[in-house]
Amino acid sequence: GLSVNIRKERLSEQDILDSLPLDHELGEIRALNETILHITVLSGAHLPKQDGEWGKCDPYCVVKFGGKTIKTHVSKNTLRPHWEEGMDFDLKEMTDSSCVEHLTLELWDWDRVGENDFIGSAVISAERMRTILVAHEGKQTLVLETLVIQEKGGETPVVGDDSENCEVCIELLVYGEESPQKRALARQLISEEDFKCWIWKPCNNNAYGAFISVAMHEGIAAAIRQCGIMYLLTAVIQIMFAFEIKDALPWLEDSIHICDDNMMLLLIASISVYSLLMFDNFPNLVQGFFVAVFSRELDFHGRRQRVTRELASRLLIAALGVVIESISWAVQFEAGLRLILLSDNHIKIVRSTVALMFVQQIDEMVYRSCSTPPLRRRIEALKFRVHYGAIFSCICSEEQLYNFKNSYSQFAHMPVIFAWCLSCVLVTKYYISTCPQPPFENAEDYHLIRTP
Repeated sequence: GLSVNIRKERLSEQDILDSLPLDHELGEIRALNETILHITVLSGAHLPKQDGEWGKCDPYCVVKFGGKTIKTHVSKNTLRPHWEEGMDFDLKEMTDSSCVEHLTLELWDWDRVGENDFIGSAVISAERMRTILVAHEGKQTLVLETLVIQEKGGETPVVGDDSENCEVCIELLVYGEESPQKRALARQLISEEDFKCWIWKPCNNNAYGAFISVAMHEGIAAAIRQCGIMYLLTAVIQIMFAFEIKDALPWLEDSIHICDDNMMLLLIASISVYSLLMFDNFPNLVQGFFVAVFSRELDFHGRRQRVTRELASRLLIAALGVVIESISWAVQFEAGLRLILLSDNHIKIVRSTVALMFVQQIDEMVYRSCSTPPLRRRIEALKFRVHYGAIFSCICSEEQLYNFKNSYSQFAHMPVIFAWCLSCVLVTKYYISTCPQPPFENAEDYHLIRTP
């Protein structure tokens, strides 16, 4: 028969699949007719060229199981397709384990003219499918399978254009039919998906993140070659802007006084907007540092592999991708606060805030402008496993840290930002640059007074 190279990935706490026998000691599947199997075709890799020397391939998949068929969309002109399409298979007609069939996946190349070309197929045996379906025992079970595509006849693997075996990754999700228990399971699934998104982190939000992603995946030399120009351009522009603003502004105690309550309210609003924007970027700095120093695994188009960078290489990536951005962030944040606080009328406050927001977004604009679409797709397909539980094991577990983060975001983040902005304005008004007391020497003393 066809050989299938299977890689299992489990998200549940119990390693059920490894412990279950694969023979008929399992007996009848008591609750199989209450089971739903959701099959998702995720992605493919190492496909062969089908459209001549200069073309690539227009692949799509056909999955057959239980009398139903999934047909994905056609992914045009690629050897690394990304589909993420699936459907539910209701197993009510399968009254016991002997009724479970094998699963067949076919890979085809779409042609505009004439018949489509058959590339190859793979099979998950009925015995393996029985194991997956029985294993859930009323619980959600998620399994990833990487199938090696075989040529017609099932004895020879299809070899891709890069001389690697052609593969397709699919996801099998098993759960119960619609019921209160299933609705609770769906809520649990959403929660687990959120948690999975938290521990599997992308690092693709700007030029610095792109540099870290490529460096961790392909090495520092590849990162310099592919992301060096936009990295250097971003660093130079942001640091130049930040230090120019910083050096051009006087210190608060040597400049103006905030004496108008209306002006004070506008300053609090402007600093709130600016601080929200700046602190929104701060988690990306922390995330980039954790990815560079602590990540152990990466996920690329559904295929996972270990990150084997040496500590010295990790620290160098963190220095290049995080430390320089952190310096620019800190200098820009301090200079931006001074620029807003030193504005002597309402229009200047608004203009200063808008200008600072523009400078803050330079790293993202450079990333979108200087990176090619294929590079962005590769970077955005990368996710890194950050083991927060191992990092903070002496303080709390990974789940506790995740719940704390959610609680802080929901209940505390906005009050903390507002308190920070209010304290900035009040400390400046009453302690750093206090208002002159009457009698005033001239009419300007009532509003904003510039010291000699």
